[in-house]
Amino acid sequence: MDRNITFGGNASTELLSETAPFAGAFSTAAAEPVAPRARNNPYSVSRPSAATDAASRAIDLILGIAVLPIVVPMILIAAVALKIQDWRGPIFYSQIRYGLNGKPFKIWKLRSMVVGADKMKAEICERDGVANTPGFKMERDPRVTRIGRILRKTHIDEMPQILNVLNGEMAIVGPRPNSYPPEEYEPWQRLRLLVKPGITGVWQISAERAYEFDVRCEMDLEYIRNKHAFYDLRILFLTAVHFIRGGSGV
Repeated sequence: MDRNITFGGNASTELLSETAPFAGAFSTAAAEPVAPRARNNPYSVSRPSAATDAASRAIDLILGIAVLPIVVPMILIAAVALKIQDWRGPIFYSQIRYGLNGKPFKIWKLRSMVVGADKMKAEICERDGVANTPGFKMERDPRVTRIGRILRKTHIDEMPQILNVLNGEMAIVGPRPNSYPPEEYEPWQRLRLLVKPGITGVWQISAERAYEFDVRCEMDLEYIRNKHAFYDLRILFLTAVHFIRGGSGV
């Protein structure tokens, strides 16, 4: 299998749609037009080597187990705060996201929004004129609770995803998993699924966070091109610095 995949014309979309194991996850790639950005700036992205994948998995397991004594008490404290705020509401929130090769999995987070937030999304998008498309984000989402804002600012809401990492569904570093199925992506955007999704990544440590999905996908593809164990460790270090300085989470 050719590990190098380039976007910029019909041949490249056919390559992705016919290249195992992506045929199932990216079944609509050949039928859809390439995004204008990809047409003007062809992307060439290679799947990380087996050695890089093995090193990343080792880092995930070592760090994932090492942080459990820190993560578990913080989750318990957050759970108490959530129950004080809303005794009847659930502590955890789960949702189907799409990971490596477009494979669906259940992600876990501490609940940072009001109960029924998913059902409110379409109404909020219509009211505020926000597109309900892959990569949907709002800088000031009205569904986020008071405790939720604190959990997001400190990234504590993401801590249960250590379980996803230990299960092999996610990595500590990688593109953030999306709740929209791969068929709803532009063909070139599906290349972000060449690696496992992560708890943190390039977007989380950026000085200026772009909310446009196209821009975030470009950042993800740049990460995949440069992915190696030391690069992941650098992102982890910068994430820790960002956390200490009080950077906000989303």
